[in-house]
Amino acid sequence: MAASRAPSAAILCRTRRVPRSQPSSAAPGAARRPAARVAWAVLRARPYALLLLLLGALYLPWIGAIPLDGTLEGNRLEAAREMLRSGDWLVPQLGGTVYLAKPPFHPWTLALVGWPFGEVSLAGGRIVSAACALALCALVFAWGRRELGLRAGVFAAFALGLSALLAEKAVRAELECELALATTLAILAFFEASAAASAARRWSACALSGLALGVAVLVKGPPALIVFLAAASGASLPAARRRACATCATGALALGIGLALLWVVPVCTRLGFERAWSAFHDQFLERIVSAGRTNSEPFWFYVPALLVGLLPATLFAPCLVLTTPGRERASERARVRASFLWGWALVSLVAFSVSSGKETRYLLPTLPAWTLLLARGWTRARAAARFVRWRGVLARSLSIGTWLAPGAWLAGGMLAHPEARAVVALTAAGAWLARAAFEWSARARRPALVVAALALGVLDAKAAWAGTILARARREVPVEAAARSIAARLAPGEEWILLGPYRSWWHFSVDRPCRSARDWSELVQLGAAGAPRYVLAASELVPPEARDFERVERWLVDGESYELLRTLPRGAGLDGASGDVR
Repeated sequence: MAASRAPSAAILCRTRRVPRSQPSSAAPGAARRPAARVAWAVLRARPYALLLLLLGALYLPWIGAIPLDGTLEGNRLEAAREMLRSGDWLVPQLGGTVYLAKPPFHPWTLALVGWPFGEVSLAGGRIVSAACALALCALVFAWGRRELGLRAGVFAAFALGLSALLAEKAVRAELECELALATTLAILAFFEASAAASAARRWSACALSGLALGVAVLVKGPPALIVFLAAASGASLPAARRRACATCATGALALGIGLALLWVVPVCTRLGFERAWSAFHDQFLERIVSAGRTNSEPFWFYVPALLVGLLPATLFAPCLVLTTPGRERASERARVRASFLWGWALVSLVAFSVSSGKETRYLLPTLPAWTLLLARGWTRARAAARFVRWRGVLARSLSIGTWLAPGAWLAGGMLAHPEARAVVALTAAGAWLARAAFEWSARARRPALVVAALALGVLDAKAAWAGTILARARREVPVEAAARSIAARLAPGEEWILLGPYRSWWHFSVDRPCRSARDWSELVQLGAAGAPRYVLAASELVPPEARDFERVERWLVDGESYELLRTLPRGAGLDGASGDVR
């Protein structure tokens, strides 16, 4: 009799088992609305395609039209261009002088991308960042799907891709996205190495971790090591995995640092140890532990910076209480995974907070950990019927808000951008059309139309931004127009002078050999020695009694006035005529 009951009991247990990627029958919203059912079907069928389509639509349109973002973008692009033109791939240069503020991997990348075209371009540099951001989201999805389930992987990937910090850096020719991708690959490969069952798999994953860590160090230096060690310390907390984690972390660190030394040693050989060490110490150590003029912040700075940088995923922050290692009782791997993610996210945050010099962009390599934790907490809350009211409020707000947002944009956009009322009206109508198309296609169970409606909504929002905010920014920061005007007056290869501190964005945009003059007296000396014909200077640096220069044009760039001057023959005097303010 007992034997006859055992099979039926086993069958009963099997029928009550709930897959980890699906909600339990007791979870709220088990009978999902048509839109949710169809959207989930699309995500299960083509997750990578949908991820790349929607995030690509967010990042790529008008990526080359955004005004150059000052020093950060200018330095990266100009260093890569000088590397490509000079053929010196060992020591980066900026404005003709040695530039060791950052290691060379990012200029290498930009120069290699521009090499088939013979030039480093603004759009090409930004596409590199967008590609790294997309690859980062795909990597987080792949790891999250395998470790936490399909639903959590999708949540983490989209939470990361839509986060304010990553979305900002993905459209800039900066090194942050490349750093985040290499650091995340190094950390996830380390986790796989520490958990591998076979020696061959362990050492192959450890080698991948070390190579990725070396790339990350060659992108930005010590920040990658800090984040890697934070994740390794978290994974080492459970005693059962401590030895394996220590072995794998040591191997990865040795390989990563060794890879970085393959560049450092030749640089020291060429420039001399003292000169190279002085540059490395100032740029890679002092900038982290000491605050500069622009990055002195209190200890708690990174907490609000993280909350803002993670938006809109920050709205799911209450779910983090369900992700602590003590709540993971399913297996030893689950507990190690929780410790690993919390070490990566929280220990890194504390380590960066100890430094007096703080930058929000330092948090970018930690965002994958935070989004994976949020994804784990959200799926657990959904399966265990936790935070029901909060999740219901978010769902209703999203549903209602997407209907109301076009109307709010129509009203607010007309007031804020009266010069672009046609754009505001058309994009508001497009948003309503995309929302209605999504609702209809979901109820009609048309997955392809659901995807098209989502892509239309993203592109419509990007068009609204481009026709209003971007158009105004291009008028207020006319660097591109000013650079074209200056370049049109210069012959190919003709020099010009930049008066005042060296500005890489002017040098890159004009694309002619540039000489710098610190002040007006140095400019006068250059004039006496037969200086180049044209000078670009901030208006405040041009003295009223200046002679032997003619004012040709003037531009307002982000509220600052710049003048283009033309040298006159000695004794010709000053022509006071000035061009229009542009």
